[in-house]
Amino acid sequence: MVMFAGRSHSRAVVTAVSLAVFATASASACSSSSTSSPKAATTSTQGRHTEPPSKNDPATTSGSAKFVRPACVTSRPVAPKAVISPEGIHEYNVTSFDGTIIRAHWFPKADTTKSLQQPRLPTILKGPGWGTAGDVNDTGRGDGLFGDINIANLHDAGYNVLTWDPRGFGKSGGTIEINNADFEGRDAQVLLDFVAAQPGVQLDAPSDPRVGMVG
Repeated sequence: MVMFAGRSHSRAVVTAVSLAVFATASASACSSSSTSSPKAATTSTQGRHTEPPSKNDPATTSGSAKFVRPACVTSRPVAPKAVISPEGIHEYNVTSFDGTIIRAHWFPKADTTKSLQQPRLPTILKGPGWGTAGDVNDTGRGDGLFGDINIANLHDAGYNVLTWDPRGFGKSGGTIEINNADFEGRDAQVLLDFVAAQPGVQLDAPSDPRVGMVG
């Protein structure tokens, strides 16, 4: 995942998305040395990865227990449950990690209903201000409430756009949280998984969408 845009007026939203991005980057930061050379190859015992012994390794010279590196987990969860709302084709009820419904507003640049042969584009997460629901005006050309760029101009620049109602606001369920990584951060992670599952989305790796942020 690459964060390639962002100007924030909503600290809570930025914190949530930043934490989600950090979680995604951390999950993909593992590297297996088994592909580099036979000497660097690791061995696996019941799902644990261990490094080959070294002459200078204290564990091999002192008789103490050798350090065992935890196994890297790089697989991503399946796409979250998302149901199109009767209120419009851009409205989705996304089930978050704890069963709370988060209202997402998905505005792809391409018309995904007419052709599957479309370019894969990066996506902008357009965060709302405190106490407000996500932007759903995809035709207006003026600045947003806090001076952020509008959805139509983001489309013109070649981006898909996702906005959403934060937990406890708008048409999302749950209780309002403030800078809470255990809730807002995990909600943002679920929204990233939702984006990754949509057609016409550029991915840096399987289930890893290329995203930026404004708002």
